Amino acid sequence: MHSICHRIIVIAALCCLITAGVAVAQPNLQVLALYKDKAMVVYKGKNKVLSVGDVLDKNFKLISADSKSAVFDYNGTKYSYAISFHINNDYTGDTDGKLTLMADAQNKYHITLSINGNTTAAIIDPKEENVLISSEYADKIQLKYKDQTGSKINVPLGSSVGYKVVLPEIVLEKVLKVGNVDAIVVHGTYPEQPLLGEKFLTRVKVSENQDKRTLTLEAMQK
Repeated sequence: MHSICHRIIVIAALCCLITAGVAVAQPNLQVLALYKDKAMVVYKGKNKVLSVGDVLDKNFKLISADSKSAVFDYNGTKYSYAISFHINNDYTGDTDGKLTLMADAQNKYHITLSINGNTTAAIIDPKEENVLISSEYADKIQLKYKDQTGSKINVPLGSSVGYKVVLPEIVLEKVLKVGNVDAIVVHGTYPEQPLLGEKFLTRVKVSENQDKRTLTLEAMQK
C-alpha cells in the first residue's frame, strides 16, 4: 500500500511540473498596432484585430491595450507585448499578388512591410501624401539617407527635417512587390511605423469597397 501511495504522489508531482511548464511558456505573438482597448496582432501566421475581452485561443485573452502595450492573459498568467519592429509573418496572401485589407476605425490599413529585406509593421493612410519612414527605423535597417540634403517637413507635432530617398523595392505581406518607391526619411521617431500615403497608392492598382471598408491592392500591369 505504501508503495502504491508513493507512486501516486510521484505521478501527481510530475503532472504538476508538466502543467507548470506549459503555463510559463509565453505564446508566440507579435503586435502590429496598438490603440485604446484594441490591438492588431500576428498569431499563427494570421493578422487579427482584437478588442479587450476577445479570445485568440482557449485560455488566451486580451485583457487590456493602449498605445504602448497589449496585455494578454494566458492560462492565468499575464503577458505584456509591445509593437514589434520586426515581424516574422507566415502569411502568404493570394498567389496572384493581390491583397485585400480591412480599414481600422481611422480608415487606415495595417500591414507587414519589407524594406531591403527587413520586415516591420506599417500603415497605409490614404490621407497622407508621401511615404514616410522615421530616421530611427531607417538607422535600424541601415538605410542610407544622410548623404542627402534635408529640407523642412511638417509632421503632426510641428516640423522636422526630411531626406528624400528612393527605395529599390518594398514588399507588402510577402505578396505585392513595388520597385523604386519615392520616400522621405523624417528625422526623429515619427512615424512610429512606416507610413504609405497617396503617392504609394498611385504605384499600384487600387479597388475600394466602402460598404465593407476594404482596400484591394494589385500590381500594375506592365
